[in-house]
Amino acid sequence: MTKGDAGDSSRLTTWRDIPKTPLGLIVTILAIVTLLLVAGMIVLTLNVSNLREDVADAALETETALAALADDQEQAQPGWVESDFVDVQPLGWGFLLVDLATEQTEDGTTVTGSIINSTALNHYDATFLILLTDEYTGEFVLDTLKSGSSDSFEMTIADTGELTIPDEVRVIYLGSEVGYY
Repeated sequence: MTKGDAGDSSRLTTWRDIPKTPLGLIVTILAIVTLLLVAGMIVLTLNVSNLREDVADAALETETALAALADDQEQAQPGWVESDFVDVQPLGWGFLLVDLATEQTEDGTTVTGSIINSTALNHYDATFLILLTDEYTGEFVLDTLKSGSSDSFEMTIADTGELTIPDEVRVIYLGSEVGYY
């Protein structure tokens, strides 16, 4: 054995002897605790990252569900009708819609149809709102809608460009003067 080997052996013995002394035992325990704490921190960091991803996914799912619920609630409101549908469609408020049609023109989108008053009341200056999209809307007024009768309308919503008409549009009764008899 050379002198260098003896020195390495004595250093190795010294490291092995550290846990045998009271101070060495404390240092060893602290080193083990520190290693366990570092390992625990790594595990916790990984868990926090996974939790963040789970929370982000849950938030996205919640947002999607809330948007679907809002759409369902909006669709449950009266006035939704199929665009370009010639048969009778209920609007709500005692009114029906028939012969709804849309046509693209140079000026915009022309909407035509007839409103039927199925109530027992005469309506004067009955105002309706058509929503092709949130951006493209228009109002029309029917002077007289007698009980059990109908009246046609034609209106143009300007500057719609090459608007693709959705499958469903909304026709909303805004109000009128009512004649009781």
